[in-house]
Amino acid sequence: MIGLVNRSGWDSLLAEDNRMERLMDAKSHPTREQAVSYLQETAERLIAFKRDVQEERTVRIVDRVNLHIRENIGGDLSLTALAELVYLNPAYLSVLYKQTTGQNLSDYIAGVRLEKAKELLQHSPLKIHELAAAVGFDNAGYFTRFFRKRTGLGPLEYREQAGR
Repeated sequence: MIGLVNRSGWDSLLAEDNRMERLMDAKSHPTREQAVSYLQETAERLIAFKRDVQEERTVRIVDRVNLHIRENIGGDLSLTALAELVYLNPAYLSVLYKQTTGQNLSDYIAGVRLEKAKELLQHSPLKIHELAAAVGFDNAGYFTRFFRKRTGLGPLEYREQAGR
């Protein structure tokens, strides 16, 4: 049990109030019911601690994926590549991301691509095929359809309205 406690990071939690000693010493509890109650309380604390650690880990994973997407918008953002980045199974990453953010990973990527494309259309002289490649599209025609579907304007129309 001590090994599990140390591996799980529970040692600091169980150090509070000499909790470990009280768990191991039945005589420290006046009645059997109080001992069982103490054990249940400790179990609930450990479960809550484990849940908090898991939630923190999940937030770190999502943050790392989001940062990688923003910094590498023109690169390989396949589910497999992103899953390898955080050492998870692709299907599991997809579910975890959706549960954590309420948004599909592909929708997040599309949103980041769109925002970056708008920024580049407003502030750079890149041609449409160059801009499409910069935000991860191999085909300028597909990029144009993607952009028009989400904004109601073609990339050139957007650029003109943005004053470039």
